[in-house]
Amino acid sequence: MLLGADCAEDHPLMMAYTKQLTKEMEEMEETQLKTERGHVVSFKFELVPADQKWVAVMSGELNNAATYFSSFADVSQDTKNTMDGSIGKLGGTWQPWNYKRRLEMVKKVDKFKKTLKDPHGKQRCKVTAFIAGNKSRQEFCPPLGKYVDSFKAEPLHCTNNAWQHWFTIALAIAMQFTCENALKSAKSLSDLPSLSALSKFMACVKSAVKCGRLFKNFSRWFAEKRKSGVNYSFRFTGLESKKFSWNFCFLIEALLSIDGISEQIKV
Repeated sequence: MLLGADCAEDHPLMMAYTKQLTKEMEEMEETQLKTERGHVVSFKFELVPADQKWVAVMSGELNNAATYFSSFADVSQDTKNTMDGSIGKLGGTWQPWNYKRRLEMVKKVDKFKKTLKDPHGKQRCKVTAFIAGNKSRQEFCPPLGKYVDSFKAEPLHCTNNAWQHWFTIALAIAMQFTCENALKSAKSLSDLPSLSALSKFMACVKSAVKCGRLFKNFSRWFAEKRKSGVNYSFRFTGLESKKFSWNFCFLIEALLSIDGISEQIKV
């Protein structure tokens, strides 16, 4: 219900719910079950996939604009341009955060805050500087407890962003090879000649790639916002990414069929 209501990660209810889940997870791991055949079964939580913002909140950390900006390892702004770096427990350039050291840092931060008059207001920058000075991003006890060591990056957002970027480039090519006069005179997508590059491309998006929501969104922009100078944008979701992963070749085929397309653009 909380997630369905679009409850923010750092909302008090979400934090309380997470702590309750953590307690239940610990109880499951501590309990051993016996099967009918006499086998003893125990459970262990080893993987918690999540995106960066959620990880930061549930780890009790500063946000991802901090000096040490990653929830997964001690990468800092000073070393972000390091070439051939690696993350690992043995000999890696950057090391994963340790749960025990997280708790030690929380005690240091609490102690430091007590020396300030307004640590959550005007003196907030002193708190963040103190945390960065201790080569950390930890401020509070992790709501998810010891399970923060099981966090793994969820690649869905990267996938969505990649396909969204790819589609934007492909769409620009289709528009580039559509007659400029036809684009100017058309009031809707259906007004364009059916054999025009843009019509063929978007028909492919709808029928072959099967992204009807994307097609409708572009059609609405083409009819209502295009001539007002508003740039087209569409936020890809996991659904569009899945469809594109399966069917992007049909869009490439549609672009390659454009008359007069150069070898450079084909490549």
